[in-house]
Amino acid sequence: MAMGGPSDGPTRIVEFDLRSHLNTPYSATSPNLLVSFARLRAGESLATPAVAATSQAFYVIAGKGASTCDEHGVIPWAAGDMVVLPKCQGEVNLNVRAPWKPNFL
Repeated sequence: MAMGGPSDGPTRIVEFDLRSHLNTPYSATSPNLLVSFARLRAGESLATPAVAATSQAFYVIAGKGASTCDEHGVIPWAAGDMVVLPKCQGEVNLNVRAPWKPNFL
């Protein structure tokens, strides 16, 4: 079964990995950055595996929810928000609180 783009399908992280074009031995979008798309379904959560990252940034395209990590607590977010967290010792958990319903013209 073919999977659609980052906005379709199950809760998951989709890496924008250009390592073959950058000639790096690690996943990367640029030599010092890895961009990923997080797709979360309503009522589900996802832990980000970027425990070696110096920071994490999230731009919310649609929906609302919260990010949680031990050092920074619970940070609510909604569509249009940009959330930037400094390094966390553990994982950051993303949780969707309300379903996103597309608004077509």
